[in-house]
Amino acid sequence: MSSIIIFMGATGAGKSMMARRLCQDYGYQHISSGELLRQHSSQDLDLARGQLVDAKIVETLVAAALTKSLHEYETVVLDGFPRDASEAQWLANWTGSHNSRIKAVVWLTISRKLSQARLDARGRSDDSASTFNRKWAQYKEQTMPVVREFQDTGLIREVSAEGSPHEVYERIIKVLTP
Repeated sequence: MSSIIIFMGATGAGKSMMARRLCQDYGYQHISSGELLRQHSSQDLDLARGQLVDAKIVETLVAAALTKSLHEYETVVLDGFPRDASEAQWLANWTGSHNSRIKAVVWLTISRKLSQARLDARGRSDDSASTFNRKWAQYKEQTMPVVREFQDTGLIREVSAEGSPHEVYERIIKVLTP
């Protein structure tokens, strides 16, 4: 049975950076919903406007990436997905019908102030102040209920995203290692 490790957290928490490092160190495959969407954004303007992209588009992109990756890798690290309860339900249904399971959910916690500072330093075109405020509100309103659901199942591994990348990564390894 294939395993999925999910990385969740607010924008700027370092999900992709930490997921890539974990994959590099352990031979896992990394799937970033943000990268999938940025690759798709030339066909859909919602991402460029800082809006959440339609769930069906995201699910289609994630399903294709998971299907391909889980044929080649025993463990896949998925970051930035699910973002809301309907996507979490979709993922639960998908894993159930594809001989895979969610092994753990790494929840990177970060203050709003540090999240904003990291995005300012990152300087990506989709990181404007208004986009940040919208993403932060969506995270609190839509993603946090999913985090609470994962907490109820015992899958959450809470990790502070504050500190150096090395410190954060060491915390992640500690919570993922039995």
